[in-house]
Amino acid sequence: MLDREGISDPIKRLQLFQKRLKYGLPTETTIALFELGFSDRVISQDLAASFNLAATQKKDLVKALKQDRDGVKAVMEKYPSYFQERMNELM
Repeated sequence: MLDREGISDPIKRLQLFQKRLKYGLPTETTIALFELGFSDRVISQDLAASFNLAATQKKDLVKALKQDRDGVKAVMEKYPSYFQERMNELM
């Protein structure tokens, strides 16, 4: 049986639930962004929403962000330089 995010394994569902509680984030995408180094809930959610990201794999998220470098730079300008530098490292 698949749930709404396509996860069928009960162990994986439990791990996702634990990460949601730990990070306070609603989706696998925002969790993956958080784990990429954007360890701020607001930034992770803003990036996911601003670029309509749906990927859950970190490499796919980086690829999607690289497709709109100027847009990413514009979004990141409103956040502390630490996060801007982290984004520059990924790009």
